[in-house]
Amino acid sequence: MIVSPTITASTVEQFNDQLTKIKEFAKRIHLDLMDGQFTLARSLEIKDIPEINIPLDIHLMYRNPDAILDQVIDLNPSLIAVHFEASFDHLRLTSKIKESGIKSSLAILQQTSVQNIKQVLNLYDQVIIFSGNLGYQGGKADLTLIDKIKTIKSFSNIEIAWDGGINLDNIETLASSGVEVFNVGGYIQNSANPKNSYDLLLNKLNNTLNP
Repeated sequence: MIVSPTITASTVEQFNDQLTKIKEFAKRIHLDLMDGQFTLARSLEIKDIPEINIPLDIHLMYRNPDAILDQVIDLNPSLIAVHFEASFDHLRLTSKIKESGIKSSLAILQQTSVQNIKQVLNLYDQVIIFSGNLGYQGGKADLTLIDKIKTIKSFSNIEIAWDGGINLDNIETLASSGVEVFNVGGYIQNSANPKNSYDLLLNKLNNTLNP
């Protein structure tokens, strides 16, 4: 199981501040990129993202992810996530990502039915159950979405990630429900001691695995 601290930044200053908080302990980072159309918020330009020597998952909150895909691939992330609700050809996009040696993930919003994604899920390496506020940190985890995990697990062994509202009170429940990757924003970034908050989450997960 992986706890992946999130960076959600609209400016270079915000990016650097959030990176500074987590770079000494994060084993993997989840970076949100927003277009200001699919989301209300807009992230910093890709050209302003510095090289990060930590495995990087990039979450594209873009209405048209194809428009920025080449630039994202050039960042050499370990994974690129796109939204089912965006506009693109699943086979063409995932093929291009795979040819670049990068994993692909499909994020689904709260209102999206698992049945809608069933036909394309086999093209992806991961699915993200999104329970947050697009483009912002500090959302609330809607645990009713756990039912989606159960449905997905009934027909697929795909890796399950969760994005939105993860904290010390719910991470055990999410882990027990099948979540393997925990993309954590506000609980870590807004903490007075980000490393301690990260460690507390890991300890909870270890207790879940080894009761």
